[in-house]
Amino acid sequence: MTYHRALTLLHHYCLALYDLITCKNTIVSVGDILMPRTEASFVQFSTISRILDIYSYVEKKDNRFIIQDTLAKHKYGERYGKDYNHRLMSDHFSGLIDSFLENGYDEGSVLELDKEGTLTDGTHRVAMAIFSQHWELNARVLRRKSKYPHNLDYYYNLGLETDFLEKIYKQTKDIQEILINNGVSLGCLIYNIDESSKKNILADLNNLCDIKRIFRLDLPKGRGVSFIDTTDIPIVGYYILFNLKHPEYEYKKSELVSSRSRDIELLLRKRYTSEAKILFMNNCVRGKEMYDELQPYLAL
Repeated sequence: MTYHRALTLLHHYCLALYDLITCKNTIVSVGDILMPRTEASFVQFSTISRILDIYSYVEKKDNRFIIQDTLAKHKYGERYGKDYNHRLMSDHFSGLIDSFLENGYDEGSVLELDKEGTLTDGTHRVAMAIFSQHWELNARVLRRKSKYPHNLDYYYNLGLETDFLEKIYKQTKDIQEILINNGVSLGCLIYNIDESSKKNILADLNNLCDIKRIFRLDLPKGRGVSFIDTTDIPIVGYYILFNLKHPEYEYKKSELVSSRSRDIELLLRKRYTSEAKILFMNNCVRGKEMYDELQPYLAL
Protein backbone atom coordinates (compact mmCIF):
# COMPACT_ATOMS: atom_id res chain seq x y z
CA MET A 1 0.00 0.00 0.00
CA THR A 2 1.34 3.40 -0.99
CA TYR A 3 1.72 6.28 1.47
CA HIS A 4 -0.91 8.29 -0.41
CA ARG A 5 -3.37 5.39 -0.37
CA ALA A 6 -2.86 4.93 3.38
CA LEU A 7 -3.55 8.62 4.02
CA THR A 8 -6.71 8.45 1.91
CA LEU A 9 -8.02 5.45 3.83
CA LEU A 10 -7.22 7.14 7.15
CA HIS A 11 -9.05 10.27 6.04
CA HIS A 12 -12.12 8.26 5.05
CA TYR A 13 -12.06 6.36 8.35
CA CYS A 14 -11.82 9.55 10.41
CA LEU A 15 -14.61 11.19 8.40
CA ALA A 16 -16.86 8.15 8.85
CA LEU A 17 -16.17 8.14 12.59
CA TYR A 18 -16.93 11.87 12.83
CA ASP A 19 -20.21 11.39 10.95
CA LEU A 20 -21.20 8.47 13.17
CA ILE A 21 -20.61 10.50 16.34
CA THR A 22 -22.19 13.77 15.22
CA CYS A 23 -25.11 12.71 12.96
CA LYS A 24 -28.76 13.11 14.00
CA ASN A 25 -31.65 10.83 13.06
CA THR A 26 -34.84 12.15 11.50
CA ILE A 27 -37.64 11.49 9.00
CA VAL A 28 -37.21 13.16 5.61
CA SER A 29 -39.67 13.65 2.75
CA VAL A 30 -38.75 13.00 -0.86
CA GLY A 31 -40.36 16.40 -1.48
CA ASP A 32 -37.60 18.14 0.46
CA ILE A 33 -34.94 16.22 -1.46
CA LEU A 34 -36.43 16.90 -4.90
CA MET A 35 -37.91 20.37 -4.43
CA PRO A 36 -37.12 22.47 -7.54
CA ARG A 37 -34.23 24.84 -6.93
CA THR A 38 -32.96 27.68 -9.11
CA GLU A 39 -31.06 24.96 -10.99
CA ALA A 40 -31.60 21.21 -11.01
CA SER A 41 -28.95 19.72 -8.73
CA PHE A 42 -26.52 16.86 -9.25
CA VAL A 43 -28.25 14.71 -6.62
CA GLN A 44 -31.76 15.37 -7.93
CA PHE A 45 -30.65 14.48 -11.45
CA SER A 46 -28.96 11.31 -10.22
CA THR A 47 -32.07 10.24 -8.30
CA ILE A 48 -34.39 10.78 -11.27
CA SER A 49 -32.06 8.84 -13.57
CA ARG A 50 -32.62 5.83 -11.29
CA ILE A 51 -36.39 6.17 -11.71
CA LEU A 52 -36.13 5.82 -15.49
CA ASP A 53 -34.29 2.53 -15.01
CA ILE A 54 -36.89 1.39 -12.45
CA TYR A 55 -39.71 2.02 -14.93
CA SER A 56 -37.91 -0.05 -17.55
CA TYR A 57 -37.22 -2.88 -15.11
CA VAL A 58 -40.73 -3.07 -13.65
CA GLU A 59 -42.84 -2.27 -16.71
CA LYS A 60 -40.70 -3.72 -19.51
CA LYS A 61 -38.76 -6.42 -17.62
CA ASP A 62 -35.55 -4.77 -18.86
CA ASN A 63 -32.69 -5.47 -16.42
CA ARG A 64 -29.96 -3.75 -18.40
CA PHE A 65 -30.30 -0.49 -16.40
CA ILE A 66 -29.25 1.48 -19.45
CA ILE A 67 -29.36 4.94 -17.84
CA GLN A 68 -27.17 3.92 -14.91
CA ASP A 69 -24.77 2.11 -17.22
CA THR A 70 -24.50 5.06 -19.62
CA LEU A 71 -23.64 7.40 -16.75
CA ALA A 72 -21.06 4.93 -15.45
CA LYS A 73 -19.37 4.54 -18.84
CA HIS A 74 -18.95 8.30 -19.15
CA LYS A 75 -17.81 8.65 -15.56
CA TYR A 76 -15.23 5.85 -15.48
CA GLY A 77 -14.05 5.89 -19.10
CA GLU A 78 -11.23 3.42 -19.54
CA ARG A 79 -11.67 2.31 -15.92
CA TYR A 80 -15.21 1.09 -16.65
CA GLY A 81 -15.25 -2.65 -15.97
CA LYS A 82 -12.37 -2.37 -13.53
CA ASP A 83 -13.68 0.23 -11.08
CA TYR A 84 -17.32 -0.31 -12.03
CA ASN A 85 -18.82 -3.80 -12.29
CA HIS A 86 -22.02 -3.44 -14.33
CA ARG A 87 -23.38 -6.89 -13.52
CA LEU A 88 -22.75 -6.50 -9.78
CA MET A 89 -24.37 -3.06 -9.68
CA SER A 90 -27.32 -4.28 -11.75
CA ASP A 91 -27.85 -7.21 -9.39
CA HIS A 92 -27.83 -4.86 -6.40
CA PHE A 93 -30.30 -2.52 -8.10
CA SER A 94 -32.68 -5.28 -9.19
CA GLY A 95 -32.48 -6.78 -5.69
CA LEU A 96 -33.50 -3.46 -4.15
CA ILE A 97 -36.45 -3.09 -6.55
CA ASP A 98 -37.65 -6.67 -6.03
CA SER A 99 -37.40 -6.34 -2.25
CA PHE A 100 -39.29 -3.05 -2.21
CA LEU A 101 -42.05 -4.44 -4.46
CA GLU A 102 -42.41 -7.62 -2.40
CA ASN A 103 -41.89 -6.34 1.14
CA GLY A 104 -42.42 -2.58 0.95
CA TYR A 105 -40.13 0.00 2.48
CA ASP A 106 -37.45 -1.35 4.82
CA GLU A 107 -37.68 0.73 8.01
CA GLY A 108 -34.12 -0.27 8.84
CA SER A 109 -32.84 1.46 5.71
CA VAL A 110 -31.41 4.90 6.51
CA LEU A 111 -30.62 7.62 3.99
CA GLU A 112 -27.79 10.09 4.56
CA LEU A 113 -28.07 13.86 4.12
CA ASP A 114 -25.64 16.68 4.77
CA LYS A 115 -26.47 19.56 7.11
CA GLU A 116 -28.21 21.45 4.28
CA GLY A 117 -30.49 18.55 3.36
CA THR A 118 -28.55 17.39 0.30
CA LEU A 119 -28.79 13.64 -0.20
CA THR A 120 -25.32 12.07 0.11
CA ASP A 121 -26.28 8.38 0.09
CA GLY A 122 -29.46 6.68 -1.09
CA THR A 123 -30.42 7.83 -4.60
CA HIS A 124 -31.59 4.33 -5.57
CA ARG A 125 -33.76 4.02 -2.45
CA VAL A 126 -35.30 7.48 -2.91
CA ALA A 127 -36.05 6.65 -6.55
CA MET A 128 -37.76 3.41 -5.54
CA ALA A 129 -39.71 5.21 -2.81
CA ILE A 130 -41.01 7.74 -5.37
CA PHE A 131 -41.95 4.97 -7.77
CA SER A 132 -43.94 3.30 -4.97
CA GLN A 133 -45.31 6.65 -3.73
CA HIS A 134 -43.75 6.14 -0.31
CA TRP A 135 -43.09 9.76 0.54
CA GLU A 136 -41.17 9.62 3.83
CA LEU A 137 -37.93 7.83 4.68
CA ASN A 138 -35.65 7.40 7.67
CA ALA A 139 -32.47 9.43 7.45
CA ARG A 140 -29.45 10.61 9.34
CA VAL A 141 -28.34 14.20 8.99
CA LEU A 142 -24.62 14.89 9.02
CA ARG A 143 -23.08 17.86 10.76
CA ARG A 144 -20.98 18.77 7.74
CA LYS A 145 -21.70 20.01 4.24
CA SER A 146 -21.18 17.66 1.29
CA LYS A 147 -19.18 18.47 -1.82
CA TYR A 148 -21.94 17.56 -4.27
CA PRO A 149 -22.55 20.37 -6.78
CA HIS A 150 -25.87 22.23 -6.84
CA ASN A 151 -26.04 22.28 -10.63
CA LEU A 152 -25.68 19.95 -13.62
CA ASP A 153 -22.17 20.99 -14.72
CA TYR A 154 -20.77 17.61 -13.69
CA TYR A 155 -23.02 15.74 -16.13
CA TYR A 156 -22.34 18.14 -18.97
CA ASN A 157 -18.59 17.82 -18.38
CA LEU A 158 -18.92 14.06 -18.79
CA GLY A 159 -19.79 14.66 -22.43
CA LEU A 160 -23.29 13.14 -22.28
CA GLU A 161 -25.57 13.72 -25.26
CA THR A 162 -28.08 16.56 -24.98
CA ASP A 163 -31.02 14.27 -25.79
CA PHE A 164 -29.98 11.93 -22.98
CA LEU A 165 -29.77 14.78 -20.45
CA GLU A 166 -33.03 16.29 -21.67
CA LYS A 167 -34.80 12.97 -21.10
CA ILE A 168 -33.74 12.93 -17.44
CA TYR A 169 -34.51 16.63 -16.99
CA LYS A 170 -38.04 16.17 -18.35
CA GLN A 171 -38.59 13.25 -16.01
CA THR A 172 -37.41 15.45 -13.13
CA LYS A 173 -40.13 17.99 -13.91
CA ASP A 174 -42.73 15.24 -14.22
CA ILE A 175 -41.83 13.76 -10.84
CA GLN A 176 -41.87 17.17 -9.17
CA GLU A 177 -45.41 17.66 -10.50
CA ILE A 178 -46.44 14.25 -9.13
CA LEU A 179 -45.20 15.33 -5.71
CA ILE A 180 -47.33 18.48 -5.84
CA ASN A 181 -50.38 16.49 -6.95
CA ASN A 182 -49.98 14.35 -3.83
CA GLY A 183 -49.50 17.29 -1.47
CA VAL A 184 -45.82 16.53 -0.93
CA SER A 185 -44.62 20.11 -0.59
CA LEU A 186 -44.27 22.99 1.80
CA GLY A 187 -47.62 24.38 2.90
CA CYS A 188 -49.27 27.51 4.24
CA LEU A 189 -52.67 27.70 5.93
CA ILE A 190 -54.43 31.06 6.26
CA TYR A 191 -57.88 31.70 7.72
CA ASN A 192 -59.93 34.28 9.59
CA ILE A 193 -59.35 36.74 6.75
CA ASP A 194 -61.47 39.17 4.80
CA GLU A 195 -61.34 39.47 1.01
CA SER A 196 -58.87 42.37 1.07
CA SER A 197 -56.45 40.57 3.39
CA LYS A 198 -56.74 37.41 1.32
CA LYS A 199 -55.78 39.29 -1.84
CA ASN A 200 -52.79 40.95 -0.15
CA ILE A 201 -51.47 37.81 1.54
CA LEU A 202 -51.69 35.75 -1.65
CA ALA A 203 -49.91 38.54 -3.54
CA ASP A 204 -47.16 38.58 -0.90
CA LEU A 205 -46.84 34.79 -1.05
CA ASN A 206 -46.64 34.91 -4.82
CA ASN A 207 -43.73 37.38 -4.55
CA LEU A 208 -41.91 35.35 -1.91
CA CYS A 209 -42.64 31.75 -2.94
CA ASP A 210 -43.26 29.54 -5.95
CA ILE A 211 -46.99 28.89 -5.45
CA LYS A 212 -48.12 25.58 -6.98
CA ARG A 213 -51.73 25.18 -5.79
CA ILE A 214 -54.28 27.31 -3.91
CA PHE A 215 -57.14 25.44 -2.23
CA ARG A 216 -60.18 26.93 -0.55
CA LEU A 217 -60.75 25.51 2.94
CA ASP A 218 -64.28 25.04 4.31
CA LEU A 219 -64.08 23.47 7.76
CA PRO A 220 -67.56 22.74 9.15
CA LYS A 221 -68.73 23.92 12.57
CA GLY A 222 -67.44 21.75 15.39
CA ARG A 223 -64.97 19.90 13.17
CA GLY A 224 -61.44 20.26 14.51
CA VAL A 225 -58.13 19.20 13.02
CA SER A 226 -54.78 18.98 14.74
CA PHE A 227 -53.71 22.34 13.31
CA ILE A 228 -56.94 24.18 14.22
CA ASP A 229 -58.87 23.96 17.48
CA THR A 230 -62.50 22.86 17.32
CA THR A 231 -64.71 25.92 16.95
CA ASP A 232 -68.39 26.81 17.26
CA ILE A 233 -68.39 28.44 13.83
CA PRO A 234 -67.36 27.21 10.38
CA ILE A 235 -63.83 28.14 9.31
CA VAL A 236 -63.16 29.46 5.84
CA GLY A 237 -59.62 29.93 4.62
CA TYR A 238 -57.00 28.82 2.11
CA TYR A 239 -54.32 26.17 1.98
CA ILE A 240 -51.40 26.90 -0.34
CA LEU A 241 -48.85 24.41 -1.66
CA PHE A 242 -45.56 26.07 -2.52
CA ASN A 243 -41.90 25.47 -3.28
CA LEU A 244 -38.84 27.62 -2.66
CA LYS A 245 -35.89 28.10 -5.01
CA HIS A 246 -33.61 28.52 -1.98
CA PRO A 247 -35.25 26.59 0.90
CA GLU A 248 -32.08 26.72 3.05
CA TYR A 249 -32.62 23.54 5.06
CA GLU A 250 -31.18 23.05 8.52
CA TYR A 251 -31.58 20.53 11.33
CA LYS A 252 -33.72 21.91 14.16
CA LYS A 253 -35.50 20.10 16.99
CA SER A 254 -35.08 16.62 15.51
CA GLU A 255 -36.21 17.49 12.01
CA LEU A 256 -35.00 19.06 8.79
CA VAL A 257 -36.71 22.42 8.28
CA SER A 258 -36.57 25.17 5.69
CA SER A 259 -35.24 28.27 7.43
CA ARG A 260 -36.41 30.37 4.49
CA SER A 261 -39.98 29.09 4.87
CA ARG A 262 -39.83 29.88 8.58
CA ASP A 263 -38.55 33.40 7.87
CA ILE A 264 -41.42 34.04 5.42
CA GLU A 265 -43.93 32.81 8.01
CA LEU A 266 -42.55 35.22 10.64
CA LEU A 267 -42.53 38.05 8.11
CA LEU A 268 -46.19 37.57 7.19
CA ARG A 269 -47.29 37.12 10.79
CA LYS A 270 -45.68 40.42 11.67
CA ARG A 271 -47.21 42.09 8.62
CA TYR A 272 -50.74 40.87 9.42
CA THR A 273 -50.63 40.76 13.23
CA SER A 274 -54.23 41.84 13.86
CA GLU A 275 -55.84 40.04 10.97
CA ALA A 276 -55.25 36.59 9.56
CA LYS A 277 -54.24 33.35 11.20
CA ILE A 278 -51.13 32.18 9.36
CA LEU A 279 -49.52 28.76 9.79
CA PHE A 280 -46.64 27.37 7.73
CA MET A 281 -45.47 23.78 7.38
CA ASN A 282 -41.73 24.28 7.04
CA ASN A 283 -40.83 20.91 5.59
CA CYS A 284 -42.60 18.50 3.26
CA VAL A 285 -43.19 15.93 6.00
CA ARG A 286 -45.35 18.44 7.89
CA GLY A 287 -46.80 19.78 4.67
CA LYS A 288 -48.00 16.32 3.63
CA GLU A 289 -49.49 15.73 7.10
CA MET A 290 -51.47 18.97 6.89
CA TYR A 291 -52.59 18.31 3.32
CA ASP A 292 -53.86 14.81 4.15
CA GLU A 293 -55.78 16.03 7.20
CA LEU A 294 -57.36 19.01 5.45
CA GLN A 295 -58.02 17.28 2.10
CA PRO A 296 -61.70 16.39 2.79
CA TYR A 297 -62.36 20.11 3.26
CA LEU A 298 -60.30 21.48 0.35
CA ALA A 299 -61.43 22.56 -3.11
CA LEU A 300 -59.50 24.22 -5.94
